[in-house]
Amino acid sequence: MLRRAVRRNPTRPWLWFEGETTSLAEIDDRTNRLANGLIGIGARPGEPVAIMLGNGPEFLVTWLAAAKLGLPTVPVNTAAVGREAAHIVAHSDAAIVFVGAPYLDRLPAIRQARPDVIVVAVGADHPGCHRYEELLQARPGEPAARDLHGGSTAAILYTSGTTGHPKGCIVDQEYYLANAARFVGHMQVTAEDRLITPLPLFHMNPQITSVLGSLLTGAVLALVDRFHPTTWWDSVRASDATLFNYLGVMPAMLLGQPPRDDDAAHDARRAWGAGVPGGLHASFEERFGTLLVEAYGMTETGMNFAEPLDERRRIGDHGCGLPFADVEVRVVGDGDVDLGPDQFGQLLLRARDPSNPRFGFMRGYHKDERATEEAWRGGWFHTGDVVARDADGRARFVGRRKEIIRRSGENIAAAEVEEVLRLHPAVADVAVVPVQDPIREQEVGAVIVLGEGHDEAAAADELWEWCAERLAYFKVPRYLAYVESLPRTSTEKVAKNVLATQLDVGTLSAHDRTQSRGQRGRGPGPGSVPATGPERNSADDQA
Repeated sequence: MLRRAVRRNPTRPWLWFEGETTSLAEIDDRTNRLANGLIGIGARPGEPVAIMLGNGPEFLVTWLAAAKLGLPTVPVNTAAVGREAAHIVAHSDAAIVFVGAPYLDRLPAIRQARPDVIVVAVGADHPGCHRYEELLQARPGEPAARDLHGGSTAAILYTSGTTGHPKGCIVDQEYYLANAARFVGHMQVTAEDRLITPLPLFHMNPQITSVLGSLLTGAVLALVDRFHPTTWWDSVRASDATLFNYLGVMPAMLLGQPPRDDDAAHDARRAWGAGVPGGLHASFEERFGTLLVEAYGMTETGMNFAEPLDERRRIGDHGCGLPFADVEVRVVGDGDVDLGPDQFGQLLLRARDPSNPRFGFMRGYHKDERATEEAWRGGWFHTGDVVARDADGRARFVGRRKEIIRRSGENIAAAEVEEVLRLHPAVADVAVVPVQDPIREQEVGAVIVLGEGHDEAAAADELWEWCAERLAYFKVPRYLAYVESLPRTSTEKVAKNVLATQLDVGTLSAHDRTQSRGQRGRGPGPGSVPATGPERNSADDQA
């Protein structure tokens, strides 16, 4: 893809980063030099290259240089601590690891786990490491050709691992190519576009959409180091971006910024992402003039659903649109029994190619055949996500199966309760988790980061009333706990298993709605029995 883009227009500026532009020819030359430098330090065909770098030209050059040699890449989350980074490098069998200067303190753990790994330090001199800048001084010219095909391994992408060590998803060349084609076709990307992403390049999302999407179409790629809500629109304007990626938290943070007269004075009229709170979707589009196109995908499956760009696009209903033409879909209940329209069940996916049902999907989990067989049982990938599809095939995302709270026979989506709580001005961040209960099986617990100037006890009363007006009684959180920040995994997902355990054993003190108003207890504990009090609801008692 890079070579073809260079042949089309070698002098065209491709990368915009921190106000500087780099042409396709310059990127091609650097990747050739780095690829030849890698050969010089012992890179061998098929051996993975781990990359622990922040957003910037160095990540792109390293990724594309490894690709030219047919070396699978292993992106490492830059938030990973030494133990986490060491596990990924060792588990993936990475022979070479690129480490940016801010992350060199992880090296002792990495070397202990994989003593023979070759380390390339980027942006710093470090004992026992090759220097990235020196490798770039290698000879120019294309490296020796590798015998690659669509099924060749392109990367091992590690999931967040909320319940243990992350799993490595083995993806091939076709995974990247198929999903890039899905994205650019759906979003109608052309050479006139400029794609900006604040998402970290160690995720498959910006790799596919922004990097490969721009190479595939001739568009310009713009990068920022990370998402900065106060300067985001300044970056969009400075880069002349026409399209960007988002995560669900970004629209909420941008709407929280003070209104400006130039809020809509930019060229970014489309954005691709998922998880925007339904109550904020329309107000975001009205204020900033950007269409938020909700989509669905995961590392294991690539990109599978997206809202249409025409009059069929829905706003604010948690929809993730229609499946791509080459994706086959089922929604099933217990025993993988198919469910009808508007029934909530687990989402199953596969490619609509009888000869290759994993086309555009991961091949399997690295060194975990049992998990691979379980995920792909019956020839369908079991996503673990709960959705409902209407008669037209449109999907509405409810949540992860593990994030469905089972209370007195009712299924409660944590995401729905979180959305309601996020709309309250006192809530800066929130995670809703199940709390084990001997009578009702589970109760709803909300762990909240309060905004500045809000009192915990007063906020509890306000939030219970707020939820009671907007949710069925059984969805209103029984427990409200407050923290300064939510614990997160190495991929910045909330570590809900940690919070649920803390609430269960009582190490995280919580306000209990069934006790006297605003009273703070020691936490529910594993064998707690609901107390009676003024917050009891007669219907709740019956349930």
